[in-house]
Amino acid sequence: MTEDAPETSANGKRLRLEVVVASPPTRKCTATLKIMEEMTRLFPDQVRLDVYALGGSMRVIPTRSCLAELKTWTVPSVYVNGKPVTKKAVPDREEVERKIREELAKGPEAWED
Repeated sequence: MTEDAPETSANGKRLRLEVVVASPPTRKCTATLKIMEEMTRLFPDQVRLDVYALGGSMRVIPTRSCLAELKTWTVPSVYVNGKPVTKKAVPDREEVERKIREELAKGPEAWED
């Protein structure tokens, strides 16, 4: 596995990217979603994007680490493998990509479900 082309595990596990947004989304939330959707196109078979709208119902259960911060969620917030990248701000695209590459390099056994 290389940093440029890490693979998913044999069972298809993907690195989780999580975004907390307002409902309806603010301009910052929309800008954040755009960056995170770009990350899913950059790493198409390696990541999955879960979006949680404050005040809405969750369609998936957040990662353990992200869920632990539920009572203090702010919008917009970005988590990579359950680790916060930004809170209350639009993330820096390069910083998000760097964090994703770091977590992908660890391999699927280090990724939260």
